[in-house]
Amino acid sequence: MKRTSILWFFVLLTLLPMQAQNTSKKKSGKSKTVGTVLTDFWNKTKKEVSNAGTSISDQFTLGHSGEIKVHGTYYMPLYSVNLYKGTDGEALRDSCLTIFNKHYPMAFVETCVLPQQQWLSEPVEKKGQIVGYLQTMYCYLVARDGADGYINTKFMFQRYKDVGGTAQPMIEKWPELVRTDVIPMRDYEKLKTR
Repeated sequence: MKRTSILWFFVLLTLLPMQAQNTSKKKSGKSKTVGTVLTDFWNKTKKEVSNAGTSISDQFTLGHSGEIKVHGTYYMPLYSVNLYKGTDGEALRDSCLTIFNKHYPMAFVETCVLPQQQWLSEPVEKKGQIVGYLQTMYCYLVARDGADGYINTKFMFQRYKDVGGTAQPMIEKWPELVRTDVIPMRDYEKLKTR
């Protein structure tokens, strides 16, 4: 808000010399003063910017975890590009498809992607020493639910690796269905443009 006010202040400073040289006539034939012209201009601009800002924020607002607000509901982003090129990528996606098809057998899967280039890795400490790494991969699946809307599902794979060892899958999170968004058609059309 503060930046916007400063920006408008500078815009007004650039318009002030132009408005000082020109006075406009009201319908009654009286001249407006420079102050009146600037006040009218400022009030009109402030109202238009406020209306536009409210309209935009109602349509799209980012949530705290990257969610997108459309028509008052927060949704996960839609991912359609598979960035992970690891040899296990196809098996990971197939696992997600199998679970998804059990939950929604009539939905038509459009995309099933791993939108990361590599596993996310976090060090695991014990008594102040790094003893291993927790690795995470996400899979997003978007499916059409007839003519009514879409289903956006997020899966998570996790594996653990001891220092100097090999990564082992964590069975309870291989994969774990983390979240499902059911998206009405009108929201999907807005969401896919983000």
